Amino acid sequence: MSVLKRLFRKNQPTELVEPPETLPGKAERCWCGSDLTYKHCHRSQDRLFLKRRRQTELASLKARQAYESCALNRGSREKPR
Repeated sequence: MSVLKRLFRKNQPTELVEPPETLPGKAERCWCGSDLTYKHCHRSQDRLFLKRRRQTELASLKARQAYESCALNRGSREKPR
């Protein structure tokens, strides 16, 4: 079976699924149980999932830091009575 036929099989996943904690090497069999190598099955989707998770975590961290700095600045601007 050619590489292109394997890439466009009907059983390819269509949505992002959280990958397992330890990922296989690109030449090993995929963790989903298909007969494809990890490189031709879930590798690109796992990379995209992990990239989006990192972006979400970074955005929430930046938002938390902005909120905390805003709260600190708001407290220092109050006039003493």
